[in-house]
Amino acid sequence: MNFENKTIVVSGANSGIGAATARLLTERGAKVIGLDRNGDGAGLHGFRTLDLTDPASINAALADLDGPLHGLANVAGVPGSLDGETIMRVNVLGLRQVTETLLPRMEPGGAIVQFASDAGSGWRK
Repeated sequence: MNFENKTIVVSGANSGIGAATARLLTERGAKVIGLDRNGDGAGLHGFRTLDLTDPASINAALADLDGPLHGLANVAGVPGSLDGETIMRVNVLGLRQVTETLLPRMEPGGAIVQFASDAGSGWRK
């Protein structure tokens, strides 16, 4: 799995699964551009701070992010223990906006992956 000369955007790149994904892609040669509300993107090719609950923040963070992009890994998310509006703004609407904004900048043959954890399966508890 060689990602040389590939630029991949990773949301949630500052912690947890997102940070591990960004690190693995970097180790395999990708230029990783991280998106997160926290952190500074140390060790990444680029980093954009954004708030997935705020459409204007997403637009501002992605406005000058030019292609070619070869992939998008949507890893950012909040747990089901938060209020329903925040969950929908981050896990659905915010990530959809990121995807729809970056899709026209993707190279033919690029890939988009959406991550989810099993933490969401126990939301009623």
